[in-house]
Amino acid sequence: MKKLYFFYLLSAAVVLFAGCSKSGNVNNDTATENVFDTESTVPDSETENLLDSESTVSDTETDSTSDTENDTETDITGTDSTIDFPLHIKIIGDAVTDPDYKNDGSTGQTPKNYYLGIRQIDLMTSESDLSPVTIFDAGADNFKEVDMLAENDFCTVDLADLPDATYTYAKILIASARFTIDITGHAELPFVGRQDAPGTADVVAAISDTTIDDQARNSGWMEYTFNLSGYTVPPQTGTLPEFTAGDTGSMITDGGQTWLLMNFGNNTTIVPSLAKSYTATMTMQVKDSFRWTDTTTFSDYSINVLDAESDGSIEPITSVGPATYSIVIN
Repeated sequence: MKKLYFFYLLSAAVVLFAGCSKSGNVNNDTATENVFDTESTVPDSETENLLDSESTVSDTETDSTSDTENDTETDITGTDSTIDFPLHIKIIGDAVTDPDYKNDGSTGQTPKNYYLGIRQIDLMTSESDLSPVTIFDAGADNFKEVDMLAENDFCTVDLADLPDATYTYAKILIASARFTIDITGHAELPFVGRQDAPGTADVVAAISDTTIDDQARNSGWMEYTFNLSGYTVPPQTGTLPEFTAGDTGSMITDGGQTWLLMNFGNNTTIVPSLAKSYTATMTMQVKDSFRWTDTTTFSDYSINVLDAESDGSIEPITSVGPATYSIVIN
């Protein structure tokens, strides 16, 4: 009887979550903000579950990424066998090093299944270079995903194809993000009061204006899918916090596009005519990079736990991007 009663409570909690309201705007001034704003750029008629376990999204590949591995990428990338003086591009997601959050008062966790979609990489002769040289381009609305919990050999460029100049900066266009975070869901049940259910939230987001699973998404669009004790709750849409500037780089938002700008941290420059080979290693620190503010809206809220309500509200999210990012040329 206890098992049946518990199953009833759990089922009832999930039903309440599935029927949660999507009304209301994001309000950072309240103790608990509703990030699931129906007045976003997502039409009300869209009910596609981008993160459903039976959809085309997996831990290793999305439909969008399969579209990026095509002939739209820039011609100056290739393999070592066809390149005289290669520039190897590596992107590393560092989930080990503790970043300095400077006592920002927020709580963090390291996302699981964390991928960023890269659309373009440019080299620049200065921070204000108005004519950057593109060394990787996945094409309009496309992107190539990188695993932010691993080291990625991203691409190789032939320096012989680049204009001769002294390059000292690089900027990366981030198109998308997807990851999984741990949450605890809460619901008020008839006759038994408040109940909670531990689980996860799968998140997919447009960091820049882009296309995700054949749907045009504006920069800042975000969707959650709650998975609570084995049950999947219909997705909720919300607004994504901006990426923050790092200690060794800055974030640029222009025309719906989000760029990470980094100078070569070891003061090394790239001059193609010197006929040398280089490796550019871009490191993004992601440990505890998903951050929120713990609140005491309800007595059953816990410290260091991301709490969500059946009406779609969730504790205020303060950051979702890498804590710091840098590039070193060797």
